[in-house]
Amino acid sequence: MGARKSKPAGVLDEAWRIFDWGQKEVLKDRLEKFTLSNPDVTKIKILVAGQIGAGKSSFINSVLSVFQGEIVNEALADTSSSGACRSFTKIVSII
Repeated sequence: MGARKSKPAGVLDEAWRIFDWGQKEVLKDRLEKFTLSNPDVTKIKILVAGQIGAGKSSFINSVLSVFQGEIVNEALADTSSSGACRSFTKIVSII
């Protein structure tokens, strides 16, 4: 109706934070070279906890994609529109 075009929901007029993308490779390199200080510890397990739909599976997939150099979908996300509040991903085992 108006001359002004509307934006999709969630699109901001300006960035909500400033991020130096130049540090991405430095951080990735540091994580790849990380070594444990205790030789008795052979594995690190990380718990990703949050509300249903908070983006835990998406976060895991994003991290895996960065380190594998391609888009991966190890942790499946529930994309159904049923609206049921239930957990979808039970476990993701990455060795």
